[in-house]
Amino acid sequence: MKIHPDSIEGVRQVEQTKLDKAARAAEGFAGLLDQEVSKTSGSQAKPAAPILPPLVGRVFGTEEVAATAKAGEGQGDAAASLDGLMDRWENYAAGLGSGGNLKQAEAALQDIEAETGRVKEMAQDDPGLKPIADELEILAATERVKFNRGDYL
Repeated sequence: MKIHPDSIEGVRQVEQTKLDKAARAAEGFAGLLDQEVSKTSGSQAKPAAPILPPLVGRVFGTEEVAATAKAGEGQGDAAASLDGLMDRWENYAAGLGSGGNLKQAEAALQDIEAETGRVKEMAQDDPGLKPIADELEILAATERVKFNRGDYL
């Protein structure tokens, strides 16, 4: 069977049309991305936030941090433990984000779970800290499930 250049031309046109559509779609996305980057680069007043597990940002909104900062003298231990717990969460997230050792991440998660239990016990009497401690307990349990399931392999 002979292939004539006339019959190939139709196939080439279809292929060229597909390539043109893909290039336009890529240009459209690139244009949108450049536009958004230029918007945010003009207003970079705040530093980039560290990578944290999904709920940590919602757990500690500005109201909760302000309420924790105004804690009474008897609640200072709970607030200090809460602050230490959040530091551990940040270290855990940084370790996972940098592709660190999973054994170290496992140990960090165990420490977080133990500290979460202590914070939850301390926060039982404080109606402001109790919901935060409950959210942190849920977050720790969720992270344990994700870790055991192999999401970070």
